[in-house]
Amino acid sequence: MDLRATATALWLLALLLGLRALPEREAPPPSDCPDAKRQWVDGGTARGRLPLLLCPDRVGERPAQAPRGPAGLLLGRPIDLNEATLEELQALPGIGPGLARRIVEERERRGPFTSLEDLARVRGIGPARVDALRGLADAAGPR
Repeated sequence: MDLRATATALWLLALLLGLRALPEREAPPPSDCPDAKRQWVDGGTARGRLPLLLCPDRVGERPAQAPRGPAGLLLGRPIDLNEATLEELQALPGIGPGLARRIVEERERRGPFTSLEDLARVRGIGPARVDALRGLADAAGPR
């Protein structure tokens, strides 16, 4: 082994020992997040511990909220039929302004939906459309 390779190996060894000697930061305790999908996640050990807080208690002065509507759909969160506004319902595939209005009217007239299948009681929605909305909408209530 020549002198250059030995020096490189010694520098690498010193670097590894130096990185291991860095103190590990403690991960913060998980917040009281009502949404289990947004709890904190431990990012592993890259330069120590990198906790990732996905559900902060506050953002500035405002309490943090889970994304709803189209933004929630992009993140894989289904739209709740019992709380959705007209605009949020229109984010669902195959639901236009007229059908969204009928869904809201049906919800106000006969009470909340108990399951996705209850959506079939709305004029213009049949079993095929209910199946198409499976996974994108639910009637679970607040999360």
